[in-house]
Order: sequence, then C-alpha cells, then structure tokens
Amino acid sequence: MSVPSSAARSKADDLLITVLRLIDDAEAALATDRQSASASLGQAMALLQQADSLTNAAFKPHGGLSSWQIKRLEAYIEAHLGETIHTRDLAGVARLSASHFSHAFKHSFGETPRAHITRKRLERVREMILSSNESLSRIALACGFCDQSHLTRAFHRAMGVSPLAWRRQYAEGPPEKVAS
Repeated sequence: MSVPSSAARSKADDLLITVLRLIDDAEAALATDRQSASASLGQAMALLQQADSLTNAAFKPHGGLSSWQIKRLEAYIEAHLGETIHTRDLAGVARLSASHFSHAFKHSFGETPRAHITRKRLERVREMILSSNESLSRIALACGFCDQSHLTRAFHRAMGVSPLAWRRQYAEGPPEKVAS
C-alpha cells in the first residue's frame, strides 16, 4: 500500500475535525435537544461511511463487491431493516450466487451479512430509543428483532448494557466526563 500524499492527509485531518465537531455538538445537545443530537450523529456517521467507502474504493483488492452493488445493498438493507433479510435476497440484489455473495460481502464490508444487518438494526434501535418513548417491544419489532428478548440479548452483547439501562442513562443526559 502506498503512503497517502500530504493533500490526502490534509483531507483526512479536515474530515476528522468535522466528525469530532459533530460528535461534540451531539454530546452538547443530547440533554436538551435529542433530535439535534441524533442529526449530528447521523451526519458524523454519514461522513465516516463516505470516507470509508472512498478509502475502500481506492485500496480495495479484487474479490469484493463493486460500488453499485454496495450502494444497492445498503439501500435494500436500510429499507428492509424491520423485516427478515435472507442472504439469498441480498445475493439477488447484488446479482450474485449466495456462496459468492457471502464471500464478496465479507471482503467488502469486513463483516458477515448477518453481523452487518444486526449492527444496522442496533443503530436504528439506539436512534429510536433517543427519539421516541416507544416500548422496547415495539422498537424490537420495528427494527427486525423477533421480540424484546432477542433485542435485549443483541443490544447487551454489542453495548455492554441492556436497552432499558441505556435508555435510562441517556434520558438523564450525557454521561459525566471524568477529569483526567
């Protein structure tokens, strides 16, 4: 792999500064304006995903998915998060056989289709917890989990706390920063 040019490093530095600013904005707004906090986090995530896809496109070894396949898959997954998503359906979206698709997906995304979908569902769960007072059962079903128990296990595995504990923590505002 080649060393990035100073212009590329400068763009990366600018991106990092922007993302950190958005995260700071989200943290500051979390206690008073959750919608604004969620919007700032969404912008930061979009910038990071865009940068990641550009990096992947520039340095992606052969064997992964093409950019049109990645865009179609991301749109399909986002549109169907509340439903059961089978690997064969994703393979059809990418116009690949199921076995080739699974390998190419992991090569491109760095995780299996199932892990990617679960991560996306948990992102939506966190957004819904912050932006609504819906019950965890309804949030679970809206995000494609079969029930609240399934959501709780997946959430705890990923976040280290239950969704209810996470909701309570962020309902009280952002966590206190410990002075170093």
